[in-house]
Amino acid sequence: VREWDIVDCEEDEEHASEFFVVGMDVAKDQRLNLTERGMLLTLLSLPPDWDFTVEGMTKILPDGRDRII
Repeated sequence: VREWDIVDCEEDEEHASEFFVVGMDVAKDQRLNLTERGMLLTLLSLPPDWDFTVEGMTKILPDGRDRII
């Protein structure tokens, strides 16, 4: 079991780059299944210059190419 830390990013610049905010509408969007929500969160967590390709995703996700496409 992992304990989750609550960090106020406005006051803690050291940890500010470790977090991002996602609207509740994404979490509650019934058009997205659990896998799609996880993929969206993964994509949002990556820097803008990251390799946004299937090959790039296979390097960081354990699901394999068939599951990603």
